[in-house]
Amino acid sequence: MIHNTQVRMEARGSVSPLTITTMYFGILLTLLSTSQLPQVLAFLVIDGPKDHGVSVKSNTTFFCKVYDTNFSGPGDWEPFLISWSFQPLNGAPTTILEVEIHRMEFIQQLNINENKYSTSNGYELHVKSVTFSDAGNYTCMLNISDEKVGASLFVLEKPHCSIPPMPLMVNVLTHFNCSVNYAGLNAPHLEWYHGPDIMDTDSNITSSTVSSTLTISATRDKNGHIFTCYAKYEEQTFTTYCQTIPPLSIYFPVRVETTYAEPRKRYNIYSRGDDVYLHCIAFGNPIPDYHWVYTSPDSRNHFVLSQLNYYRIRNVQRGDEGNYSCRVTNKYNGQTYEDEKIIQIRITDDQKPFLQHTAKKSFHYNFPVNTISPYTIGAVISSSLAVILIIVFIVLAVRLRAKERRIREKLARSHDENLDDQEVELLDENIQPNNEDIGEYSDNRHGWEIPRRFIKLHELIGKGVYTEVWRGKMQKNPAREDMVRVAIKRLMVEATDKEKKFFLEEMEVLKMLPPHHNIIHLIGCYTLHEPQLIVLEYAAEGTLRNYLQRHRLGQQEIEINSGHQQAVRLRNYALTPQMMLNLATQILRGMEHLLRFKLISYRLTSASVLVAKGGVIRLTGFGFQEDVMSRNLYEATSLPVRWMCPESIKERIFNITTDVWAFGILLWEIIHFGLTPYPTMGPQEVCEKVTSGYRMPQPPQCSAELYGLMLSCWQSHPANRPSLEELHHLLKSMSRVYSEHILFEKIPEYQRASPYDQLDSDL
Repeated sequence: MIHNTQVRMEARGSVSPLTITTMYFGILLTLLSTSQLPQVLAFLVIDGPKDHGVSVKSNTTFFCKVYDTNFSGPGDWEPFLISWSFQPLNGAPTTILEVEIHRMEFIQQLNINENKYSTSNGYELHVKSVTFSDAGNYTCMLNISDEKVGASLFVLEKPHCSIPPMPLMVNVLTHFNCSVNYAGLNAPHLEWYHGPDIMDTDSNITSSTVSSTLTISATRDKNGHIFTCYAKYEEQTFTTYCQTIPPLSIYFPVRVETTYAEPRKRYNIYSRGDDVYLHCIAFGNPIPDYHWVYTSPDSRNHFVLSQLNYYRIRNVQRGDEGNYSCRVTNKYNGQTYEDEKIIQIRITDDQKPFLQHTAKKSFHYNFPVNTISPYTIGAVISSSLAVILIIVFIVLAVRLRAKERRIREKLARSHDENLDDQEVELLDENIQPNNEDIGEYSDNRHGWEIPRRFIKLHELIGKGVYTEVWRGKMQKNPAREDMVRVAIKRLMVEATDKEKKFFLEEMEVLKMLPPHHNIIHLIGCYTLHEPQLIVLEYAAEGTLRNYLQRHRLGQQEIEINSGHQQAVRLRNYALTPQMMLNLATQILRGMEHLLRFKLISYRLTSASVLVAKGGVIRLTGFGFQEDVMSRNLYEATSLPVRWMCPESIKERIFNITTDVWAFGILLWEIIHFGLTPYPTMGPQEVCEKVTSGYRMPQPPQCSAELYGLMLSCWQSHPANRPSLEELHHLLKSMSRVYSEHILFEKIPEYQRASPYDQLDSDL
């Protein structure tokens, strides 16, 4: 068109060259303004990628960003190319990927090694299954401006922590080495940590390896601790690490920390007939042996009473006075170490205060004591007791009436609080609620709502911050009078609005959660008036802690039969290794069910896990993560620190990985028959030790594989703790050869049931 215009103008012979030039420029400007020609491509600029580090066998991505600096808006761009090149260490660069882009959108990729590299939108480069040979420089280049930017990739293996043979001798200098192989222009930085504290170390760097040595003195307080070595590229925010696992095992001589008698009395002076419990706490590695030795006041009698860490004196008498020595020993490196502490027990004769008062009164009126008839004394005692009982009943009745008025359920509660013994005995403890019976309440106005007259409270069995747990009974359905034993969670009348909210949230979660064999079953609720109630199935065996303690190794129960043969016999009542692993597996099944609905445990401890008849686990106390965190923050003073991980202790974080940590503690409890975790520490010391890297040492009855599973749950970094599925798979494998993982013959004597425990269930 421009050429034709020029010809016509020249033919007329009337247009000057200046006019023609002006017309050329006018036409050119017109075309540019109507986007008839491509825009100037120099408006495109390029940015990225960035240096970073990555572990061997992982995938990584570089990003190359292209910007349009023509702020008037994108135009009709002609296609352009982004080229990716790779230059290995000590090698020449080669093109590994070219991407054609049109109108800022990906068109196609050219010259790509699909087994190693890929891209999804043209502006990023994915490097698959990285090896040391992938370390080097990666460059992104724009063809229209020859502009390019590059970044380095550093590749390293996971660090390796080497530890000396265990156990260590106390106070010897011990060296831990951390080494990592790497490839790249820069070496990673190694740091040793003990909990949050950075340790002083010596480092050595070569072209392909970095190593760091930590030297410590193996003091007694380091027993059971774990140290962590981090490999970092700090500018690229990349970190990996290794740990000194298993935890340090340091042999040190036994020492008696403390001895004490219960009940606590001044100067250990007890009355005849009292039961006295002697306790001894000692520290040592290997685990110490205990001996309680009695020495009479005249030192003539001297004999061993027990080889446990406690001893019970029943019905103490004058002859029980004397010194009770707790002697502990342990042996290592061919030498025996011993320590001892003594408790002096004294016995006194107590006289009844009533008789003393009567004697003084009789003497005051000059009536000889021996003139008072025994019948008179009996009558006075009987009448006094009757008066006291009448007063007690009156007080209880008045308080009960006031309480009934406050909760506006006078008639129902009056019936509950005055259940007679015969009515209680008629309750069938073996009846368990079933869905068919429970379903008949669904016709009520609120679905889960149970009429208050069908719910009977019987015995208070537990108390929380704002709830009480009662053992009770419930009418199975409106049509029949059959009763079922249930557990009833009752909101206290004085509960705050926030506590009521927690209570109702727990109720709603139970309503929406599909039933599961290892989750407590909701039967129904009562919310029309205060106090509000949640009715749950009754777990006949109680808490997991009590269940484990009742079934310790060596535990027996007395069976009384009504038949003529063998009317009384002892039955072995202890758990087996197979049963222990089954309990742990059931807990995992329940946790997996909760996780499917994005629920976590409120407080996963042996005291909050229930056991139904037949040893069936029932999990209780769970909710959505935000609700659980809010509730734990509200009840911070009663948090179960012995089951908590470092991030829960320091930052009050609660999620599925904190539940995994708690499961590891539960597993430790199971193989110790309900022994309290960290048994020699107070709560504050537990917090300090756990956050500084301490982990409970391997129990003697526990295999290395099972202890390794516990340690995996107790990883400092939440992301490195195993999933519930992985734990379930590992436990299932161990259950096939359970006798190899829990070795009863190695359980210390002090963890076994004592002869007295077989007769008394309250110990």
